[in-house]
Amino acid sequence: SGEDKDGKIFVLPTNQKYLATDILDILDLAYINNDKVNYVISNSEYSDVMSATDEVYVDDETVVTITSGDLTITYKCVMLGDLNNDGIIDNADLKLLVEKIVNETEVNDKTDVYKDDALNTYDAQSMAQVIENNSWDGDVVRMDATFEPRLELVNEDIVSGDTFVVKYVLPIEQYNVSGIAGLVNYDKSLMELVNINVKNDFIGANNNGKFLYLGNSLDSSNSEYVMLELTFKALSSGNGTISVTDNELFNKDTYYNIQDVDVSTQVVINTSADNKLSSLKVAGQEIQLKSDVLEYRISVDNDVVTPNVEAITNNVAAKVTSIEAPEELVEGDNIIKVKVTAENGDELVYTIIVNRKAKESNDNNNSTKPVSYQNDNNVAEDTQEDINLPAIDDKKNDAIKDNKKDDEKKD
Repeated sequence: SGEDKDGKIFVLPTNQKYLATDILDILDLAYINNDKVNYVISNSEYSDVMSATDEVYVDDETVVTITSGDLTITYKCVMLGDLNNDGIIDNADLKLLVEKIVNETEVNDKTDVYKDDALNTYDAQSMAQVIENNSWDGDVVRMDATFEPRLELVNEDIVSGDTFVVKYVLPIEQYNVSGIAGLVNYDKSLMELVNINVKNDFIGANNNGKFLYLGNSLDSSNSEYVMLELTFKALSSGNGTISVTDNELFNKDTYYNIQDVDVSTQVVINTSADNKLSSLKVAGQEIQLKSDVLEYRISVDNDVVTPNVEAITNNVAAKVTSIEAPEELVEGDNIIKVKVTAENGDELVYTIIVNRKAKESNDNNNSTKPVSYQNDNNVAEDTQEDINLPAIDDKKNDAIKDNKKDDEKKD
């Protein structure tokens, strides 16, 4: 149209940095209306990269400006997939990309590796293929496949407060699998998802149950694999369901269409009888709790007046139902009681006797005055000690003075 324009050049890095002068191979072939264009490559350091004596690599600050007659077009380079801005694509970038996918970050020019204007598993799969092949020439095949994954409880005897594990078992049969994605669903009032464990060589992340992991292909000669281990914390008793939906299975070259596959298992969490405390702090002192010991005695200084009590139950389903304590500590013994109620209703009472020390008194009639002396010993550092001498009786002191005067007159 003859109007000035702005554009983008998508640079496809591999495991080697891309030289700015490599762009010349493209620009030397550029024509507008049969007229060869003039061009300048610049970045944050050089207004013209061609004037640089050292090699200059392409980054997100690299700009290509071409002119032809009165027309000027400016292109900003975009390092596709280079999320840590080091000029190459490797597993560090893949890890960052996966984190952005599971955190549902908005797509941008650098993260849209698959070029579908969305941030999803396809982008991670495409980047993994680039890293493995060190090339952007590959393609991903979509194919229908049948999988029958299942969830297995490692231990079915679960009590409130317990940590338990659920395995995601995948029969892979003839399929080549090196990636898995999905969403873990569960009753958040009954349990909490603590962690998702995968094979050590898998790269991935999870956020609020949404997960994506990929790595080396699994050996299809094995009939099945434990793809994931889901670790939960039982918060309260009841019957609940754990499921994995939006299942995605793939490898670096093939994406299996199995999104309709959902897998689930039932979980029974039994009522807890645990009514113990795991931590107890009274009047600023941490009490060293012992098994089957319910009464403790501590001593505090006179200036400690407030009987603050901090109690934490050993079991997440238990509750501290009452704390009996005086508003202020008196000198001498003070009794504090902490009641803990288990989920099944069993109660336990901890008794803490807090002895507040008496205030130290100052006796003016028998006052002593500290006297200091310097130690003459040959040591690296002199020490100083205080000696308390008894006060001298004033009447005896006057009598000593009178006797001394009489002796002087006789002389």
